[in-house]
Amino acid sequence: MTCLVRNSLRDPQVVLPTIVSGLQVYFDKALGSNLLYRFERQQYAEIRKRYVTGPTVQDSQEREMSSIYGAEHLLRMIGLSSPPVTAQISH
Repeated sequence: MTCLVRNSLRDPQVVLPTIVSGLQVYFDKALGSNLLYRFERQQYAEIRKRYVTGPTVQDSQEREMSSIYGAEHLLRMIGLSSPPVTAQISH
């Protein structure tokens, strides 16, 4: 079984969706606390209330923040995490 898992992790059809899914989960968790500027946080709270936590949210209306916030926030996430990665690679 271990060999099967190891081989599947080399398959791009398995690895790519896994990486994208992981980035999406990290983005959704980090957005409110790490990626937004102070002036953006009120809008974030309103959006969360509308799509996630509000009393009128229905199951069919729930949305992840990664489906609402765009590329500039994703780039912030990548920019925040890349210096440690770059430092590890250069040593």
